[in-house]
Amino acid sequence: MYEVESYLRAETGLDTVIILKDSSDAGESLMEALENRSDVDVVIAIWTADDLGRSKSARTLLPRARQNVIFESGYFIAKMGRTRVVILYEENIELPSDLHGIVYVPLSSWKESLRKQVLRILKPPRELLKGMAGLFVYLPLLSDTEDITTNSTFNRVIFTEESTVETAGYNLHGLLFDGSRVLQVKNPGLPCHRQARTYCMWLRFIDLLPTNIRGIYAPQFAFSYGGEEHGRAFGLFHGSPFFEPAMVMEPGLRVFFWCHPQRWSIGGDDDCDSGPFSAIALDNWIHVALTYDGSYVKAYLDGRLVTTLARDHGTAQSDLVNIGGFLPGREVDYKGYNFHGYIREFMGFRRELAPSEIAEVFHATKYLLSD
Repeated sequence: MYEVESYLRAETGLDTVIILKDSSDAGESLMEALENRSDVDVVIAIWTADDLGRSKSARTLLPRARQNVIFESGYFIAKMGRTRVVILYEENIELPSDLHGIVYVPLSSWKESLRKQVLRILKPPRELLKGMAGLFVYLPLLSDTEDITTNSTFNRVIFTEESTVETAGYNLHGLLFDGSRVLQVKNPGLPCHRQARTYCMWLRFIDLLPTNIRGIYAPQFAFSYGGEEHGRAFGLFHGSPFFEPAMVMEPGLRVFFWCHPQRWSIGGDDDCDSGPFSAIALDNWIHVALTYDGSYVKAYLDGRLVTTLARDHGTAQSDLVNIGGFLPGREVDYKGYNFHGYIREFMGFRRELAPSEIAEVFHATKYLLSD
């Protein structure tokens, strides 16, 4: 454990590292020691094969971590959340089979993995974004357990330049969109024409809304802005294009540029919206990032590039972006195309982020998610 302490001080810049067994006062009970030293940012538990145990139905004794160490780990997981507890373990010990979402790092190769996990915890998204140029909109949920559904002051969760918010709903997952509301943000600096841009967000669909018995899926817009002319919009939607006969095409996540029906090719050689670059599973988080440099649009899923498409459209100038719905000014006409699900950690940049930056955003925000 002293090697871990020295490594963390050297590699992460930590000023204070508390070793529980060395800091306990005489006469303190275990619970008192835990409670008196629980005001920390990250907990590292070391599980080594100090005990042997088996189930009643088994005959073989298996190496296990000590029960008090497992109890202490559980205490901090309950108090701080599973994303702030890292367990270093010997690879021959028995691990709990029904505990998901806990960070385990094998002791056989712990250094780099532990460093990354500690920096992930100590460098939350807001700190990361301070060093990333071009950010013009960021809509975080301040806590994945904070109940802000009854709070009428939305400015504390909307961080944009000259922002205004019309309507939105919230719960512990994130910003909730049930098809009846659109979040509108005013920003006079939205990237338009062929200016470079990047948009990142976490999405969780709760309904994909087939429009009829043939299973044709209506578009659901995660965000959009621009003009209602061929190639003059920008955004992201799930579904198929919203006009016949293209609606029979395979649904999926698509980059939105606005297509004129007469210029859509059923063969897929159109010069407007992208083809589907990802299918969607309900009630699952997915991180999506879109970049556009005026010549190519790229889509990333969970931090990895999945498609690159040549496009040279110029987005119409706009001061408004709709999150969870169709183009500003057409919300009522196209209310059937509103998003159904959760959106959180929505970010917009006035430049094309590098793949490494998108991966960093993905990893820095992943731990915020609620199941």
